[in-house]
Amino acid sequence: MVYLQLIHDFGISIETYFNNGRGNTFPIFNTCPSCKAKKRLARHGYYERYAICKDGEYKLSILRLKCTSCKLTFSILPTFLLARFLHSVKYIQECLREYFLNNRLIVYYQKIQFYSRRFLKNLGLIEMFFRSIGYHGLIPENTKEKAMKLMEMVKDRNLLSL
Repeated sequence: MVYLQLIHDFGISIETYFNNGRGNTFPIFNTCPSCKAKKRLARHGYYERYAICKDGEYKLSILRLKCTSCKLTFSILPTFLLARFLHSVKYIQECLREYFLNNRLIVYYQKIQFYSRRFLKNLGLIEMFFRSIGYHGLIPENTKEKAMKLMEMVKDRNLLSL
């Protein structure tokens, strides 16, 4: 079974999402993102997943949807989570910022190495994003300086605010 994720900004914190549980206001999709059928995606249950934050752990209910035409299953993933990651986006960002800017570990060394390798691997894409939204300023060539600059730009733009 193919399983896709639809990213949605609920406009709330992880704690509020957790407290609301299955009572969160989930978006309605009237068109299948895959086959483009003009049919409302049917609710197809929930699955539970953990999110680890600076302030604690949360067990969250993630809504699943199914297209009645192509039979694909989707889940609605909040913007504060990443697929296949336990730590929240904000917590990963904080760990990377501390590591790149202050040379300080918040999580164990292997975890920060995993996150930093993945972040460094995508520096070009992150830079392209900022260029695409009109940033014309200087971005350093040195990898560590570029990583620190882009991390600050992400923070300053409040892209990972939840």
